[in-house]
Amino acid sequence: LEKGQTLVHLCFRVPDLDAALGAARASGLHQIARPVPAPAFENRRIAWVFSPAIGLIELLEDADAGRRDHAGRDARANASSIT
Repeated sequence: LEKGQTLVHLCFRVPDLDAALGAARASGLHQIARPVPAPAFENRRIAWVFSPAIGLIELLEDADAGRRDHAGRDARANASSIT
């Protein structure tokens, strides 16, 4: 930034990518594409949204997302009690 370059994008780690995308759309941001696995982030899902005021925003799903249920509990612990 000191050399005159502008900000390319912001990245936020989110616990639930689908919920974050819903909140982003409800706040007037525009989803650029569907979520995809990102090899650079151990195949965690990412999605891009656009804000006219800020620009590009990357949403990165938290590493624990696949292991948690919707209440935030560890889904692996819950799965073992079902069997």
